Amino acid sequence: MFIKHILFIFLIIVLAICSCSKKDNTKKQIVSDCDSTGTISYKTQIVPIINTSCGVNAGACHNSTSSYGDFNSYQGFISHPASHIIHCVKQDDPSNYKPMPLAASRLSVCNIAKIVNWVNQGRLNN
Repeated sequence: MFIKHILFIFLIIVLAICSCSKKDNTKKQIVSDCDSTGTISYKTQIVPIINTSCGVNAGACHNSTSSYGDFNSYQGFISHPASHIIHCVKQDDPSNYKPMPLAASRLSVCNIAKIVNWVNQGRLNN
Protein backbone atom coordinates (compact mmCIF):
# COMPACT_ATOMS: atom_id res chain seq x y z
CA MET A 1 0.00 0.00 0.00
CA PHE A 2 2.88 2.32 0.85
CA ILE A 3 4.35 1.78 -2.64
CA LYS A 4 1.02 2.67 -4.27
CA HIS A 5 0.97 5.96 -2.34
CA ILE A 6 4.52 6.76 -3.35
CA LEU A 7 3.77 5.94 -7.03
CA PHE A 8 0.60 8.00 -6.84
CA ILE A 9 2.48 10.98 -5.39
CA PHE A 10 5.24 10.54 -7.94
CA LEU A 11 2.66 10.53 -10.74
CA ILE A 12 1.05 13.71 -9.39
CA ILE A 13 4.45 15.43 -9.21
CA VAL A 14 5.32 14.41 -12.78
CA LEU A 15 1.96 15.64 -14.06
CA ALA A 16 2.36 18.91 -12.20
CA ILE A 17 5.82 19.47 -13.64
CA CYS A 18 4.70 18.62 -17.19
CA SER A 19 1.64 20.82 -17.02
CA CYS A 20 3.69 23.76 -15.78
CA SER A 21 6.33 23.55 -18.47
CA LYS A 22 6.26 26.37 -20.97
CA LYS A 23 5.14 25.26 -24.40
CA ASP A 24 6.07 27.20 -27.48
CA ASN A 25 2.91 27.13 -29.54
CA THR A 26 4.14 29.67 -32.07
CA LYS A 27 4.61 28.33 -35.55
CA LYS A 28 7.99 28.86 -37.08
CA GLN A 29 7.88 31.14 -40.07
CA ILE A 30 9.12 29.63 -43.28
CA VAL A 31 11.97 31.74 -44.58
CA SER A 32 12.22 32.11 -48.31
CA ASP A 33 14.41 34.16 -50.56
CA CYS A 34 11.32 35.02 -52.56
CA ASP A 35 9.05 37.68 -51.17
CA SER A 36 6.49 38.32 -53.86
CA THR A 37 3.70 39.27 -51.48
CA GLY A 38 2.76 42.57 -49.94
CA THR A 39 3.63 45.82 -51.62
CA ILE A 40 6.18 45.23 -54.34
CA SER A 41 8.84 47.92 -54.60
CA TYR A 42 9.83 49.05 -58.07
CA LYS A 43 13.22 50.28 -56.92
CA THR A 44 14.28 47.36 -54.74
CA GLN A 45 12.47 44.40 -56.30
CA ILE A 46 11.66 45.17 -59.94
CA VAL A 47 14.71 47.18 -61.04
CA PRO A 48 17.16 44.37 -60.15
CA ILE A 49 15.13 41.94 -62.30
CA ILE A 50 15.10 44.42 -65.17
CA ASN A 51 18.85 45.07 -64.88
CA THR A 52 19.64 41.36 -64.78
CA SER A 53 17.24 40.15 -67.45
CA CYS A 54 16.17 43.07 -69.66
CA GLY A 55 18.29 46.17 -69.49
CA VAL A 56 21.84 47.26 -68.80
CA ASN A 57 23.37 43.96 -67.65
CA ALA A 58 21.39 41.60 -69.88
CA GLY A 59 22.72 42.26 -73.34
CA ALA A 60 20.91 45.59 -73.30
CA CYS A 61 17.79 44.54 -75.22
CA HIS A 62 15.86 47.32 -73.50
CA ASN A 63 18.41 50.10 -73.20
CA SER A 64 18.17 53.77 -74.15
CA THR A 65 19.04 53.09 -77.81
CA SER A 66 16.80 50.06 -78.25
CA SER A 67 13.83 50.04 -80.56
CA TYR A 68 12.18 47.64 -78.08
CA GLY A 69 11.84 50.35 -75.46
CA ASP A 70 14.08 51.63 -72.71
CA PHE A 71 13.54 49.71 -69.47
CA ASN A 72 16.36 51.53 -67.69
CA SER A 73 13.90 54.19 -66.61
CA TYR A 74 10.59 53.89 -64.85
CA GLN A 75 8.79 55.85 -67.59
CA GLY A 76 10.29 53.62 -70.27
CA PHE A 77 9.17 50.46 -68.52
CA ILE A 78 5.62 51.58 -67.82
CA SER A 79 5.22 52.88 -71.39
CA HIS A 80 4.41 49.27 -72.27
CA PRO A 81 0.82 48.23 -71.52
CA ALA A 82 0.40 46.30 -68.29
CA SER A 83 -1.10 43.30 -70.08
CA HIS A 84 1.86 43.23 -72.46
CA ILE A 85 4.35 43.11 -69.60
CA ILE A 86 2.43 40.35 -67.84
CA HIS A 87 2.05 38.18 -70.95
CA CYS A 88 5.70 38.60 -71.90
CA VAL A 89 7.10 37.65 -68.52
CA LYS A 90 4.60 34.85 -67.93
CA GLN A 91 5.16 33.55 -71.46
CA ASP A 92 1.52 32.49 -71.51
CA ASP A 93 0.53 33.80 -74.95
CA PRO A 94 3.46 33.31 -77.35
CA SER A 95 1.25 33.76 -80.42
CA ASN A 96 0.64 37.41 -79.50
CA TYR A 97 3.64 38.29 -77.31
CA LYS A 98 7.31 37.44 -77.59
CA PRO A 99 8.34 35.53 -74.45
CA MET A 100 10.82 37.56 -72.45
CA PRO A 101 13.67 37.63 -71.99
CA LEU A 102 14.60 36.80 -75.58
CA ALA A 103 17.35 34.23 -76.08
CA ALA A 104 17.72 33.73 -72.34
CA SER A 105 16.35 31.53 -69.60
CA ARG A 106 12.81 32.15 -68.49
CA LEU A 107 12.43 34.34 -65.42
CA SER A 108 12.12 32.46 -62.16
CA VAL A 109 8.66 31.81 -60.74
CA CYS A 110 9.56 34.23 -57.97
CA ASN A 111 10.53 37.06 -60.34
CA ILE A 112 7.45 36.49 -62.49
CA ALA A 113 5.28 36.71 -59.35
CA LYS A 114 7.01 39.94 -58.30
CA ILE A 115 6.45 41.59 -61.67
CA VAL A 116 2.84 40.40 -61.98
CA ASN A 117 2.01 41.54 -58.44
CA TRP A 118 3.71 44.90 -59.01
CA VAL A 119 1.72 45.42 -62.22
CA ASN A 120 -1.51 44.41 -60.49
CA GLN A 121 -0.73 46.86 -57.66
CA GLY A 122 -0.75 49.73 -60.16
CA ARG A 123 2.91 49.79 -61.27
CA LEU A 124 3.90 52.21 -58.54
CA ASN A 125 7.19 54.11 -58.75
CA ASN A 126 8.14 53.19 -55.19
